Amino acid sequence: MLFSVLGLLLLAVAASVGVPISESRRQHERSDDPGSWEAVVQQQAQKISQQEAELTELKAGLASLRARIATQETRVAFNVRLSTTTSQPFTGTQTLVFGLVDLNQGGAYDKDTGFFTAPISGLYLFSLHLTHTPPGSIHAKIMKNGVEIAEVEASGDDKYHDRSSSSVVVHLAKADKVWVKRYDGGSTQVQGGWRTAFTGILVVPDQQ
Repeated sequence: MLFSVLGLLLLAVAASVGVPISESRRQHERSDDPGSWEAVVQQQAQKISQQEAELTELKAGLASLRARIATQETRVAFNVRLSTTTSQPFTGTQTLVFGLVDLNQGGAYDKDTGFFTAPISGLYLFSLHLTHTPPGSIHAKIMKNGVEIAEVEASGDDKYHDRSSSSVVVHLAKADKVWVKRYDGGSTQVQGGWRTAFTGILVVPDQQ
């Protein structure tokens, strides 16, 4: 009776770990020693333990990969300048396109359109620095989805350049757009190079 019970137990263990039933039966037929059954059960238990350890390792690797991907998504920053190093003319209320890209971590700034598109939601910091070439003035705004969130005005006399800057912290949802738009009309000159720049960075991402 004891051997029959042990035999059934071995068949159940063999089925759970993928050991062919026929092989288990042959082992049962070859020996009726309880010690042999115990050895087989212990061997299969060790295999199960090894498979569980491998599964745990795979889960840990997947969690690490997900964490690295999440870290990459939260690295969002750009610093761009006008494409010319000398004065660049602007007319009307056009968008200021900063074609010279010094940094574009995350690839969210489009140098062809001048638009920044938020890849994830969170708190962002934007800064605009303008240098105007006299005479006249320039009045520009930082826009979010068509709504003003900050402005810069630079004007000077006939002898000196005028510089002005503005910074703003704003919450963006994913796919929100931010850009710089000239507000006043007429024709004016803006200094290029490091004298006029647009910067943005993700400060705190929203918790997912």
